[in-house]
Amino acid sequence: MELDTTLGLALQAAEILLACCEPIPPVSATIDSQGKRQVTVGHEDTFEVATAIELKWEELRQDSAKYRCVAVAASAQLVGKDQVEPIVTATVEHAEGQTVEVVIPYRRRRRLIRHKVVLGELVSRERDGRVWS
Repeated sequence: MELDTTLGLALQAAEILLACCEPIPPVSATIDSQGKRQVTVGHEDTFEVATAIELKWEELRQDSAKYRCVAVAASAQLVGKDQVEPIVTATVEHAEGQTVEVVIPYRRRRRLIRHKVVLGELVSRERDGRVWS
């Protein structure tokens, strides 16, 4: 249940950000040991997305005793032979050992002020943990 909740928080925030801009900074969602939920966007030390993602995971690893479940999401591009597809990628990890990575393709439809984000089909796989490994 906490995996779904934490992943949902991160993906919801990512979808909101995608309506405004691309690429989006990393979004992290956490559930602490008391059950409190928190969502943060970006990293104070850098605007470079890949670096911010790594710094965010390092912070979560250092503070792992505080959390029961964490997730980090960001936009990326899936490069194929003939096309580049925008995706949201997210990894959610629970202190009990489950870790799942998801990839969701998306499209942005232009509107007057903000874009409408249309998410595609989610693809998931288990992966090794980064916080509680």
